[in-house]
Amino acid sequence: MILMPTAYVDFYPAADPVIYRDEVGTWQRLSAGMPGGTLSVRNISVGEAKYRLRSPVRGYFMRLHDGSWEFLVDGFSPTFVGHGNRADEAYQDWRDFVHVKFQDLNGKRPFEMDEKEQRQWRVLENMIDIVGYRNETPVVVRQIGKVTKARPLPQGITWVDGRSEMVRFDVMPPEFASYKSGQYFEADVERDPLTDKLRRVRYIQKISSVRPMFEGQAQRFWDGLPTTADLPESSHDWTKP
Repeated sequence: MILMPTAYVDFYPAADPVIYRDEVGTWQRLSAGMPGGTLSVRNISVGEAKYRLRSPVRGYFMRLHDGSWEFLVDGFSPTFVGHGNRADEAYQDWRDFVHVKFQDLNGKRPFEMDEKEQRQWRVLENMIDIVGYRNETPVVVRQIGKVTKARPLPQGITWVDGRSEMVRFDVMPPEFASYKSGQYFEADVERDPLTDKLRRVRYIQKISSVRPMFEGQAQRFWDGLPTTADLPESSHDWTKP
């Protein structure tokens, strides 16, 4: 439970509940005699990012003496607090703050975080189903492929790594329907993080044919890549100031 600082003059419903229905659930008024309301937050959605909370939590809109607003949430605050000139802006600021820090820290290892980031990550770990997020969030990769089955419709794809897949129009961009057999293309592909199965193609563009390297060409390319032998020599104390 969040204690209310004396700087707050009141807190009360700030927007119609329909605005928040998809993201934070239904509006709930406080018990009789209290001049305000709360939000029951079950999930956080920012664009395509969906964060499922371990359990519903309660958020509080509060207005300061200067007329600005803050949004505090049990379990998240005081580490994560939203600010704004209006209550809805304070909610969005809190939501975006959580989103930005999650995306920033999710890609770091513990030893890469400073003390403040470690505190923020502990809060996020306690409140958000991180395993569920990682298992449900698609992996987006850039791939090159070729239509290999187009009778009567283009639905067979072979990627340059040799893997073949059958696809449905409802997971492809509209222009894919016009592709003919043998057409090469480049695509941004969403894949399941657990099974690697294709979920959908976000973007697709025709490209000229791709010619595989012959064995001798590939070896010459490999031999031409720089190695650690090309790096300048250094002593063991190179890290000292």
